[in-house]
Amino acid sequence: MRAILSVHWRSMQRRVWEAHVLVLCAIIAFLCAPTGQLWAASIVSFASAVNYSVGTTPVAIAAGDFNADGVLDLVVVNGFSNTVSVLLGNGNGTFKTHVDYATGNGPRAVAVADLNNDSKLDLVVANAGDNTVSVLLGNGNGTFKTHVDYATGNGPRAVAIGDLNRDTKADIVVVNSTDNTVSVLLGNGSGAFPTHTDTAVGTNPHAVAVRDLNNDGNPDLLVANTNTNNVSILFGNGAGTLQTAVNYAVGTGPSAVAVGDLNGDGTVDLAVANTDANNVSLLFGNGNGTVQAAINAPVGTGPDGIAIADFDRSGAPDLVTANATRNTASVLINNGRGAFPTTVTVNVGLAPAAVAVGDFNRDGWPDFAVANANSNTVSVVLNTSAPSPAPLPRPSGAVPGASPSPAPLPRSGPPIFGAPAPAPPHR
Repeated sequence: MRAILSVHWRSMQRRVWEAHVLVLCAIIAFLCAPTGQLWAASIVSFASAVNYSVGTTPVAIAAGDFNADGVLDLVVVNGFSNTVSVLLGNGNGTFKTHVDYATGNGPRAVAVADLNNDSKLDLVVANAGDNTVSVLLGNGNGTFKTHVDYATGNGPRAVAIGDLNRDTKADIVVVNSTDNTVSVLLGNGSGAFPTHTDTAVGTNPHAVAVRDLNNDGNPDLLVANTNTNNVSILFGNGAGTLQTAVNYAVGTGPSAVAVGDLNGDGTVDLAVANTDANNVSLLFGNGNGTVQAAINAPVGTGPDGIAIADFDRSGAPDLVTANATRNTASVLINNGRGAFPTTVTVNVGLAPAAVAVGDFNRDGWPDFAVANANSNTVSVVLNTSAPSPAPLPRPSGAVPGASPSPAPLPRSGPPIFGAPAPAPPHR
């Protein structure tokens, strides 16, 4: 009997010890979660694409609230029509028939921002055919004034907007694929950009983004160079001038860039769509403007556009690419640590060239829209993901330095200095 009791007692001790281990593991997992809140994973899904006609050969797209009704609208660049198409949103994920506005010759990219400080969104279009940017000032009701053109370098292919000299006035940044430079056009606050200053980058630049990469308060530039298979980082001096480019290797044929905190460490990371490699290069930032070596994640064939949004509302930003060769969009779901193990593929139109994100039906979930160069359409794809349960609060101070969850996706368009649309596929 004593032996039996001894065995029973040891068995009880083992079960208690195992229970303690399980509780300890759960506590460790809770404290080490990558974001400021813990969410159950959503089931990510999307409705079938709905297509809207636009001009001829749409190669770039951006979203903004052009008529100030609290609903996102779309603007599409039509490369062969020398126009932009504006599609006003209805607020339920559908869009009105497009209205077209003339641009310069051979438009290739568009950016959205308030250029003249009147609280109305304006457009900037990069025109590869005549080495200009077209500025179309908004009237605030969804219509735009006649374009005014300003000179750039040779072969402008992508455009972005930021306050490079920190005078609270919007400036324009353009990458020029023919002379391998980036042009900075400083704004005077009235929507005019009379002169440009050029700085060398890599060969055949096709995309640009503006962001403070080294946390000094000055906007910096990130440029994707298609023929040299690298990205150039140019630090801003805060006066509208740029330092010499520092280059980092990526995949083959980089054609579009996006920036965001992908691994939740509070620093800016880079995502680059590589058209010829059929993947996305992830370059995690060190917080001082330098980045780590690229890690590549596979996507569909021929990715030409890329954007960032939290599609599953987990607090970790996800990616979406427009895959020109496969006629699909790839949504890459972030696991919260900067890895993307889950991919959702959505069929869109022919030769999708660029992608924009936004909450088009105002349900709190990010959607996306794709410009289809060969079908002269825009595909609007609504997010139908299942809602997540309420988040569990993290104990205060559990992980020193952990970044908070990103703010909800805005519904009323970009901030004063809007993000650039991805570059087109035509080289």
